[in-house]
Amino acid sequence: MKNLQWIWENNCYLLMHDNTQLISLKIGHSGLSSFVMADQAYEIIKKGSWNPVYLVRSQAEEILKCSYPFWGSTGKVRFNDGSIYQVKYSNQPYFKLSFIDGDNEILSYGLTLGKNKPVITFSVSNSLVDAEKVLILAALGKKLIYGKFHAACNADDNDSFLLLTSAASS
Repeated sequence: MKNLQWIWENNCYLLMHDNTQLISLKIGHSGLSSFVMADQAYEIIKKGSWNPVYLVRSQAEEILKCSYPFWGSTGKVRFNDGSIYQVKYSNQPYFKLSFIDGDNEILSYGLTLGKNKPVITFSVSNSLVDAEKVLILAALGKKLIYGKFHAACNADDNDSFLLLTSAASS
């Protein structure tokens, strides 16, 4: 799945492949976000703050659960079919969020500095064959990265960017 990009349009994020919309994501500020993929509605629900858990549901069925230990930078994503992936935060040289299958990175979001302003990057590998899972992880990842860096990407100074990148990785 190459040539994927998120764009902002009509108060939501759209994941586009060439001219085809794959996902429409609305990020809520109260712990609940939603997205539509292939005419199916999903919810992303955040529970807790010290040990956050993110649930992705569709029609009241839990599709996946993403959880983190209290002091960890590596979490676990468990799909309802039993498949398990890692989600990992790193900060070298800037913040990066990756979804990993064994030793293979499935997709990642990163934060870099471009033209004196932070820019969120997004890349997808070909390591996971299940396109539906990749797209669900892409929506979850966009929600996670948005929660950490929306303020930094809309800041007008580098100090905010550097402060938020170091704070997010700790």
